[in-house]
Amino acid sequence: MEKSRKIYLESKVFMWLIVLLPVFSMYKSPVNALDLGTFIFFPAALICYFINVARNIPSPELNKHQKRLLNFIILLFGYILFITFANMVIGLDVYGEAMSGGDKLQMLFRCLKLIITSVLIIFCGKRLMSADYFMKCYGVIVICAVVYLFLQTIVYYTLHMVLPPFISSLIREDYAYVLDYSYHQKLGLFRPMSFFYEPAHFSEFCIPYLAYLLFAVKSSRKGFFSRAVFVTAGIILSTSGVGCLMALIMWVAAFIKSIYITNKYTLKIKIISMIGICCIPILFFIPLFQQAVLRLFSSDGSVGAILIRMGSGYEEYLQLGWFFKIFGIGYGNYPPSYAISLSYSLVSLGIAGTGFLAAFFVKAIIETDGFPRALSFIWILMFFVTMIFNTGFTLYLPCIFFILSQKEGESNV
Repeated sequence: MEKSRKIYLESKVFMWLIVLLPVFSMYKSPVNALDLGTFIFFPAALICYFINVARNIPSPELNKHQKRLLNFIILLFGYILFITFANMVIGLDVYGEAMSGGDKLQMLFRCLKLIITSVLIIFCGKRLMSADYFMKCYGVIVICAVVYLFLQTIVYYTLHMVLPPFISSLIREDYAYVLDYSYHQKLGLFRPMSFFYEPAHFSEFCIPYLAYLLFAVKSSRKGFFSRAVFVTAGIILSTSGVGCLMALIMWVAAFIKSIYITNKYTLKIKIISMIGICCIPILFFIPLFQQAVLRLFSSDGSVGAILIRMGSGYEEYLQLGWFFKIFGIGYGNYPPSYAISLSYSLVSLGIAGTGFLAAFFVKAIIETDGFPRALSFIWILMFFVTMIFNTGFTLYLPCIFFILSQKEGESNV
């Protein structure tokens, strides 16, 4: 069990900032080169850390599983830094053209942002993070996101109005390619996205919490099951193909796990899983889901067809020379795009760097149990079908995983 210790205000602020980082990172900050999330998090994390140090509270020791995972994280970040600086010297972009000085600075900035954010979460989180309290914060934001998504849907179909998912005038310019939801409206395609910039990113944010509700050590506690059903309903309502697929996989896994464990909680999982399977055919008769399915087969890209998105990154990778295919062109040299994480990683880090990343996930599965292990499997699946690696949206997740990575007998999560 996680040792009971007092959670001070600075620790709470630190954990709330991490949870809200994906939302704040969508917006501009007073500094052009930084998003609002990074602008707030960098100084605030350090302030929270030093306030806690001033209390003369001993920092918790890392357990052996965290130490082993930390070694992999250091190796991975070391490789990312090395290959990025090497490619700045070579000076070629993904298309084989010479990079300008500005392009090199942007590449360096993307790389350093990833590493500095991750280092701060690990370094400060060792002292400030509480797994239980962090999951409570995370759960509050997820539930709020799902509630707002339901509200968007109800208002649209009753009042024919679209509740805005974000403040358009404050959104960062590099998010513009996913912001034109009014264009989707003109095409007759309404897709609720809560307060995120795309339904897929809403579902990517919610999926880890759904895993927590289904697989955590204390998942049988009161309220966990109803929240799991509520979050799943929100993911389905978003019509995110990736989100629905991941939710289905998790419920099937929970159903299989429930076969070997008999109690009231697993009985509920069995019943809901069977009802859900029976209801799947009904979804195809609902216009909202019919439109979402059509996106899978659209080939003209008019509404961001998933098939085009998933194949775009591999085209660039196949055009690279053998050296870059093996070692990559550097993290941040390939601008954020619709490419899925695997192809983005191959282009940015090559086969070697992607192998490092794969080794990290395998090690994470070996070194953890319960919810963290389930989360490792989920991130591997998301790596193949989402943009989790190439957007600032979830770059901090491996580091949070490091904080939560404890054997089931040693943690309350």
